[in-house]
Amino acid sequence: MKDKLEKVTDITQLKPGDKIISIGVTSEILEFLCIHPHNNNYSLFLNSDLDGTKKFYNDKLRN
Repeated sequence: MKDKLEKVTDITQLKPGDKIISIGVTSEILEFLCIHPHNNNYSLFLNSDLDGTKKFYNDKLRN
């Protein structure tokens, strides 16, 4: 299945591993990790341009 671009209007639309692409003077690809576990006003992302490490997700470590 091909990736599909969608406009994100609420952080709850994202799931771990989803990518956010920002195109402006420079482009940026952010990978969504999670909503901050102790403060719902913040979210955690990785900048794909700065971190080329392969990722894996372990559901047992999530909680």
